[in-house]
Amino acid sequence: LEDRALLEAAGALGVSALDLALHGGEDYALLAACDRSVEGFRRIGEVRAGRGLILRGATGERLLEPRGFDHFGG
Repeated sequence: LEDRALLEAAGALGVSALDLALHGGEDYALLAACDRSVEGFRRIGEVRAGRGLILRGATGERLLEPRGFDHFGG
């Protein structure tokens, strides 16, 4: 994560930039699953068989714990 505004906000809030990016609140984006590149969209991951959400980075992969508001929860 090298976005200066994100790093500054995370520092001001006393949280990690990664945590803020993943779970930080009122940011919205359109996500789509597709088997090929689509103009105007940026690839952020891939869908695999199995369960869970895995974050892949320079140091390897780790399982992410679901957090945040569940719009479909009871």
